[in-house]
Amino acid sequence: MAGVALSHLRSIPVQWTSILTPLDGSPVADAALPYAVALARVSGASVHLFAVVERQPRGLTERSEQVAAQIEEARRQALAEHLAVASAWVREQDVSVTAEIVVGEPVDEIIAAAEREGVSAVAIATHGRSGLDRAAMGSVADKLIRLLRRPVLVIRPPYYPPPLRPVSLQRVMVPLDGSELAEAVLPLAVDLAGAAGARLTLVRVEPWHTEGLAPPGTVPEFTRQEEEAAAEVRAYLDGVRARLPQELPVEVVVLRGRPADTLIEYARYERIDLTVMSTHGRSGLGRLLLGSVADRVIRGGVPVLLVRPQPRPAERAAPSAMAAVPGTRARDIMTAPVIAVREDTSLEDVARLMLRHNVGAVPVIDGQGTLRGIITEADFAERERGIPFSAYRAPQLFGRWVSQRDVEAIYAAARSLPARAIMSTPVLTVTEDTPVKEILDLMLRHDVTHLPVVREGAPVGMVSRHDLLRLVARAAGEETAGATGG
Repeated sequence: MAGVALSHLRSIPVQWTSILTPLDGSPVADAALPYAVALARVSGASVHLFAVVERQPRGLTERSEQVAAQIEEARRQALAEHLAVASAWVREQDVSVTAEIVVGEPVDEIIAAAEREGVSAVAIATHGRSGLDRAAMGSVADKLIRLLRRPVLVIRPPYYPPPLRPVSLQRVMVPLDGSELAEAVLPLAVDLAGAAGARLTLVRVEPWHTEGLAPPGTVPEFTRQEEEAAAEVRAYLDGVRARLPQELPVEVVVLRGRPADTLIEYARYERIDLTVMSTHGRSGLGRLLLGSVADRVIRGGVPVLLVRPQPRPAERAAPSAMAAVPGTRARDIMTAPVIAVREDTSLEDVARLMLRHNVGAVPVIDGQGTLRGIITEADFAERERGIPFSAYRAPQLFGRWVSQRDVEAIYAAARSLPARAIMSTPVLTVTEDTPVKEILDLMLRHDVTHLPVVREGAPVGMVSRHDLLRLVARAAGEETAGATGG
């Protein structure tokens, strides 16, 4: 697909070869398939289906090792069958397809596969967690948006996704806000719309500038000001349209209201098939604090192709919430001295200790004080895990499948269990000299809430996401004072 030369923009070069589509056997993940196929058909790319068997925790006995291996193999077989069915569906759409299954951690494996295969884009469905849930639990799609330098096509399907059916790209929308960042996606959007024979819609959402300015009990008369603002925005959009290929069907639309809500409503009403947007690629905490129009549009159920343009050298040095605290390291924000427990400490005592000191995690050490594992609040709660031979998940507590009536009995029996029975190992750690930005990246990439700070193998402190949130909030407050949003 030939690129469009728009010299005044930071063009986003995409050589369309393949589109990686992660699947996990669920209907939610499958919802990305029709859009991956649609993108592949108009770009001439192939589809690479990719599944990850999450590595099961290993116990201390040979039997527990065997059980974990059996669960992984059962999951691999179930995924292989699912990928075979998905591959057949893709071939029915006259698109070339390959499939791959690996064992590991989803985000790391997807990123590694994207680099290894040299894919052009990643298409993934998301459950659409909001900011607080994402900051607490993480999201595969969110991490890929932040970490990948490739376009990411994100789909949030309804709670009960419909059966697979082909999607055609007839309407492509590009929201513009007057910034060079937003305009940077235009070459890619023009390529896709031209190849698909689609109509390209350039949209600018302008807030009501005079809303709330009239004195109480009066009728505002700001029609002229609002009309002038709308005319200025339309002139901007007309100027952008004039720089695009004249043979391409393009319409310009000025909308009024709140950007995210207005874009969602317009996309639904006008049946927009794909929205192409730029993203700053902010981390989870940054998005939680500063917000993201793209993030909210995705959660509104609008299919979005997110592109993160390569910044210019000057922009790479621009200040950010994390850069506002240069030189800050683990020792500056960690909680010390650290509250730790021994491997043979009972879970009842561990729980009491965590409650007494109001901490969300404790390192587990051996008789010499060396770090052996970590226990967090999440280890005392039910966790959903994949059911062998099934695409579904069910709760486990202390390694046992549970129903609601089992929970109290399992808690009672577990009070005497030693810490080593539920601790997570190996432990991701940092040193006292680890920079804050590296700590944040580790937490988001590995989806952990606490990182022990170690010196010569022994824990000397603990850094939590709460510590980072407090630090970023302070820095972001200084950076964005008087600003209107992110």
